[in-house]
Amino acid sequence: MDKRCAAPASVAVVGLGPLTNIAAALNMAPDIKPAISEIVVLGGSWGVGGNITPAATFNLYADPEAASVVFRGGVPVTAVSHDAARRVLVTPERIAPFRQMGNNAGKVVADILDSAMDYAMRRRGVKVGPMYDPCVIAYLLQPELFKGARVPVDIETRGEFTAGTTVVDFRGYTKRKANTLWINAVDIDGFYRLLGQQIARLPYDVSRGRCVVSLLPLLGEGRDGGIRTPSSPTHLRSGCSRPCQLTGVSKGWPAMCRVALSMKRTTDA
Repeated sequence: MDKRCAAPASVAVVGLGPLTNIAAALNMAPDIKPAISEIVVLGGSWGVGGNITPAATFNLYADPEAASVVFRGGVPVTAVSHDAARRVLVTPERIAPFRQMGNNAGKVVADILDSAMDYAMRRRGVKVGPMYDPCVIAYLLQPELFKGARVPVDIETRGEFTAGTTVVDFRGYTKRKANTLWINAVDIDGFYRLLGQQIARLPYDVSRGRCVVSLLPLLGEGRDGGIRTPSSPTHLRSGCSRPCQLTGVSKGWPAMCRVALSMKRTTDA
């Protein structure tokens, strides 16, 4: 809301959770739209099913009407879909390099990821899990790691069994103008290379529990628990670098990775 005077297409809006706040902002202050270069959304699937219902992903299912407002709002949308994010899996082999980095942050991340793998084993019987949220930040930092197509996308809002489903028109049946860059592929090795580089330079001191990162207000508290900051899960990306207290880090492995990926410039807290 405070970006209405920003230069045209100068602000990227990131939605790591349900899109309620972003939809409300677009409805209440439509004059912010020219300032937004893109809205980057985590959610949606086409062909891989949902993670909260057989058809829908949680972030869009939680408020499908808001999601529809965002996708139909006239602002370019980039959807980092589960088609892509579910390919970026955490495995014991992917964790080992973090523990071998020799710095405190690498050890913390390895411990968190190990705990996540233990949870995955208890819940699903496999020691593997997707890296959803970090994919969004990785896209912002190195979009060349991701591939997709510009297509029309709608959100089902009334279906008894399909509320929150993304309807992706790859074949042009609707004759509508493409409103979304649908990300459905990712360079997995490149993603982990970027994540490793960022964590290797993360100035994180567990004993003090404080860290300064350029996009820290993106975090908020998600379904994974973990890092809590005063901000909401959606944030107008503006290079904020205020220090925030980190708590519950043992539960927040995706949030820790979001901290690392978000870091462009850091200072000691």
